[in-house]
Amino acid sequence: DGKGFSISNLKVKDADKYGSLFGLVSGTIKNVKFQNCSVESSSNTPVGIVAGWAGNNNHTLGDVCVENVEAVNCVVKGGGGNTGGLFGSTGWATIKNCKFQGTVEAAAGKCAGIMGQAYGDATSPVENCSVEATLKSEGRYIAGIMGQQSGAVDVKNCTFKGTIETKFDLAGGIIAWATEGLIENCVVEADITVIKNASSNYAYVGGILGYTTSGKGLMTIRNCMYKGTLSAQGTCVAGIFGDITSPALIENCAAMGTINSTQGYAAGIAAYVTKTGPATIRNCYTNFVINDAHSKGYSANIAADISTNTVIENCYAKGKLNGGYGLGGIVGRASNITNMGGNNNQNYNITVQKCITDVDVKSVSVYEKDGATYPGESPDSHYSIGAVVGYTGFLNVMADCYRKADMEFFAYSSNYNGTGVDVSNHNELYDQENSGPETPLVQKWTDPVIDKFFCPYHGKAYTGAATAVAKTLGWDDTIWNLSGDTPMLAQYPDNK
Repeated sequence: DGKGFSISNLKVKDADKYGSLFGLVSGTIKNVKFQNCSVESSSNTPVGIVAGWAGNNNHTLGDVCVENVEAVNCVVKGGGGNTGGLFGSTGWATIKNCKFQGTVEAAAGKCAGIMGQAYGDATSPVENCSVEATLKSEGRYIAGIMGQQSGAVDVKNCTFKGTIETKFDLAGGIIAWATEGLIENCVVEADITVIKNASSNYAYVGGILGYTTSGKGLMTIRNCMYKGTLSAQGTCVAGIFGDITSPALIENCAAMGTINSTQGYAAGIAAYVTKTGPATIRNCYTNFVINDAHSKGYSANIAADISTNTVIENCYAKGKLNGGYGLGGIVGRASNITNMGGNNNQNYNITVQKCITDVDVKSVSVYEKDGATYPGESPDSHYSIGAVVGYTGFLNVMADCYRKADMEFFAYSSNYNGTGVDVSNHNELYDQENSGPETPLVQKWTDPVIDKFFCPYHGKAYTGAATAVAKTLGWDDTIWNLSGDTPMLAQYPDNK
């Protein structure tokens, strides 16, 4: 018990094990502040200002409780082990009302503002913690609060402000990799940059959470907000949740800023929802400029690529979407994560309903053929671009979605693959009635060759205020602020 006193100017250099003040601790640490402290280690053991280890990974040291601990203007540099602002690793540790401000750098291992890796489960929560830091890593798993959680998570009321930069493939504003559990009432205001490692084409980046372990229980993200720029030279990047491989619920979340992607799957809320991870996304708000430079990537301002049993409802998206393949103001592709080969008359039990999009959607990639340059997609194929959903099976539920009447929309080159075939009519937006298993989606363009992959859902045009549409759709005014022209989440009314 520090009784509110401070420890200043602590310096630990070239630590061989558990670089920190304590090394290894159990029990309770509370009411202490660290100022102008630095810890450096080149070893492969965990490192942090307070302790390398708090608890242990098999629970033999019992529970650990950390409360009211601050580290201000501090620097932590780790070698090959887990690196955190306060702790390198924790085991069955409850962390409450803690703060780190400064710099954290890691040569390898997990890296984060509070702890690099957390062992245990949701009985050891992280609550009311804040980090203001520059985070850099040469390894995997980097995040504002914790790099990786081995069990079910329970993270509430935490904030991260700063920057994250890594040369590997997993990053999150709150957590890089989790299994299942709850992230609630968390706010991230940060720029996150992932530079693709030469050994992998994959990167999983989320403004809140990067990735979940496949085949686990429900991962819930509720009442969270991300604001900043996400840049990734890799597969999945999204404002809230990068890659969903287990069941997920995302609700009442807001995300805004800029997304720059070079490899595919970019989205305002969730980038990639696999077959093992159906998701429900509801009551979410996005305002992003999304630039996807990949000629065959899927991008959208809510969810880029979604699988069977996924539901997206009562969401509002605004901004701009620039890409080259499967693009949609709400969803990029809704077809069970598979190339359909033009067999569109299927039901994947996917639902997109009661959503509103104010997103300008443009295919902006270019390709060359026979010495000429064409705007649009690669010459191998063309794909589908929609005002609401870029590509959908005809029997999916597409219901009561609206697009702004004056949106900018450009599907792809009017000279299809340089063949001289004119497909400029694909730039014409038209209203579509609701669809489902008994009422297949009606497409205006049906050429069996040219339109083989062109299966968009444009919804219906609206004029006037988007909030008027939201009211007619019955959006919950305890969740949404519908007093202005633009629907805003009541919890984050000023973030536009």
